Amino acid sequence: MQSLDELKVRLLSIIRQAGRWTCKRLISQLNGIITGWGCYHAYLCSIDEFSKMDEWINSRLWDWALPRHPTHTRKWIYHHYWHVVDDRRVFSSGDNRLLRFADVSVRVSASLDLMQNPYVDVEYFRNRRKERYCYEK
Repeated sequence: MQSLDELKVRLLSIIRQAGRWTCKRLISQLNGIITGWGCYHAYLCSIDEFSKMDEWINSRLWDWALPRHPTHTRKWIYHHYWHVVDDRRVFSSGDNRLLRFADVSVRVSASLDLMQNPYVDVEYFRNRRKERYCYEK
């Protein structure tokens, strides 16, 4: 998918620029992109694609974190940047945590019943507007 490749290039350029940024600043930059891209593509992407992107980002963040602490062990680096939040490890700094693509609810639009007439079957269309027609994880 072309948009995934473009997203990876964009995220990678931010992570590379963030060599000496604070963890908080990096998270705020990445969260804006994750939120915007994830919500825009919630109708097009699958949960599997979002999970793969989360894994990809985590591996790039690991590449970002290692050179920052050359004298510390990998275990220390892992526990320094990845904390337990809501029973899972996430990249975080204090109260700021990196959002995950997998947290974005993938939406599936329900098919329209073509046998319904908007002028006659008013109740059907009223109920259709009320419901969100999305499946959340």
